[in-house]
Amino acid sequence: IDRLELDLRAGDRLLLCTDGVSNAVQPADLTAIVRQGGAPGDIARHLCEAADAAGGFDNSTAVVIDIT
Repeated sequence: IDRLELDLRAGDRLLLCTDGVSNAVQPADLTAIVRQGGAPGDIARHLCEAADAAGGFDNSTAVVIDIT
């Protein structure tokens, strides 16, 4: 388990994902997808679809949380 403390503020968006996503999708593409508008569930689905499109060699799971 990785542990990291963050100072989150209203308006921030947090991404938690497996290496199946982070290894398959380039960092700039991850950032672009997370920053796009839309519901967190839609963004998470888009991230997993991008990982699948990049080869999908591992399980991909993503959770996106909007901080309010």
